[in-house]
Amino acid sequence: MVQYNVQRASLLNMAVLSLLEHLPLECGGTINLPSLAIDPPSSVPPELLPTTLQKSTPHAYWIDIFPCHVMRDNLIRLYGQYDTHDLQRDLAKSLYEGFVDGEQRGCLVWGEPWTVNGWEVFWHQRIAGENPEVKME
Repeated sequence: MVQYNVQRASLLNMAVLSLLEHLPLECGGTINLPSLAIDPPSSVPPELLPTTLQKSTPHAYWIDIFPCHVMRDNLIRLYGQYDTHDLQRDLAKSLYEGFVDGEQRGCLVWGEPWTVNGWEVFWHQRIAGENPEVKME
């Protein structure tokens, strides 16, 4: 059930950062937090420590859960220039849109969720096709 590993990784990073209180109340029953066996490290891992920009700029809490500090800063700098719902949907494509595991869409987390090397992001042909200059080959 690899489609749930992004959700679990996100929740674990939220637990590490003490952000679980931001979840909507109705998510508690849907997500079933106790069954996730969340066992966060005793202190915040270096990859999740806030950047200077995070400390100085009000931003959406969900940005903090990504272990890549450059991505977090870019999301803060560009906030309002992208559709947050589209981004969140793209990152968890298989979980929320019923794609089979063989389809490479969204993210997978293979290692510890607080390390950048544990996250794998699949490049969407839809995005690359519309923007050939950003197509990765």
